[in-house]
Amino acid sequence: MAEGDYPMQKRTSQVDNIYVTAVAFSGIFNIGDANFAAPSSKALSLQKSAAVFDKKYDVDFSNFPIFYRGTKQLALANNVTKNTFACSGKIHVGNINVRDVTQTGIVQIGCLEHAASESRVMHIRIPGVEAVTP
Repeated sequence: MAEGDYPMQKRTSQVDNIYVTAVAFSGIFNIGDANFAAPSSKALSLQKSAAVFDKKYDVDFSNFPIFYRGTKQLALANNVTKNTFACSGKIHVGNINVRDVTQTGIVQIGCLEHAASESRVMHIRIPGVEAVTP
């Protein structure tokens, strides 16, 4: 444990009613305390005006630097000291309705000590591509 790190208080999470429609593409839904979450997603979206299955329109992650270049982390300007005190050993949640958790989104009921999410999306539109009929 590094200097200044303190163990997270463990608590019990109680949820009366929860409805989640979808969790996809590195999304995380967690009930309870967690020490670390690092969801990561790379998505390449290719939109054509028609369904064409021709190799000349194939694309690959390696063709786009956004998918292989390093991640730039923001430097912290100041050290921040945080002390948290939970007056109860329980987290009680009534009702939750979540539509979607996607592309490295996190829904966390409880403590999350450290999080590091990364999402890279490249959207390409190819206008005027005509469908080829066999």
